[in-house]
Amino acid sequence: MNTSQKLINKIRKYDFKGLNNEFRESIELSIAKAVGENKPINLISFTCSTINSEYLFSDTPWLYVSTNPKGNNLTSDAVRLKEIFDDLRDIYPKVELNILIGNTDPYYIYLQQFKKFPKPKDMLWQEFSTRWSAYKINFEKWMRASIPEVRIISWYEFEKETESKTGRFFEKEYEKVKQDIYSYFTKDQLEWEFRKLQTQFGKGNYFENLEKPDDAMLKDWIVRKFTEYAVQAKWIFENIPNAILIQNEKPSDLRSEMYQPVIKKEFGDSLPIVYFFGVDNSGYQ
Repeated sequence: MNTSQKLINKIRKYDFKGLNNEFRESIELSIAKAVGENKPINLISFTCSTINSEYLFSDTPWLYVSTNPKGNNLTSDAVRLKEIFDDLRDIYPKVELNILIGNTDPYYIYLQQFKKFPKPKDMLWQEFSTRWSAYKINFEKWMRASIPEVRIISWYEFEKETESKTGRFFEKEYEKVKQDIYSYFTKDQLEWEFRKLQTQFGKGNYFENLEKPDDAMLKDWIVRKFTEYAVQAKWIFENIPNAILIQNEKPSDLRSEMYQPVIKKEFGDSLPIVYFFGVDNSGYQ
């Protein structure tokens, strides 16, 4: 059995969807291409920085970004992730594990691109950047305690580096997709997200110490969130070769769908996704 097929079989073993994975063909093509060219296979898992929700609408909104990785969304998956990574590397040493810290949500989603903030945008960016850098350092220490070879990527840094290399701007592409959101997503998808988001405020929930905003703002957040996912996926597809995303959010299928429409429209392709941590279409994360 050749290396590509060994990798495909091993991934299928760990993938909760197995042969029924909707991205099976693109996963197999990515693996065959990488191995055939002796290039890295880039496994990618998103994580978000932990938060202090009470600061989001304060005079110091950058303190919304915690610098302590304790309780991050990969905590329960780290042991299994190491096992999978080690097994795949035993077959093909050029398998790479990349953890992308999706840290720009406060800008693109919650603070609506700083549009309603009186402070200068450059100052706000600097304050957030300082917090994101501190979180990355601490998260990297935490993650490398279990997986020393892992590569930690700040989305903010990745975005700016890619803009510098390509001369294209993420925010410009984001605005274009946001203005035409219903050509990429259905009203049912956004409505489901709205109903779930309404439950995420108060004790024991994601925004534990934040008063629930009005429905108009929540609906705006949702449009922004779906837009950000779709454009981020496009940038991964274009700029990280042989990328395979590890789905670790809920609802699993909707989150995977959120990554696809811009890639499908512009390239007639998809971002391959595997389900190493299960499939949950009723939860919310």
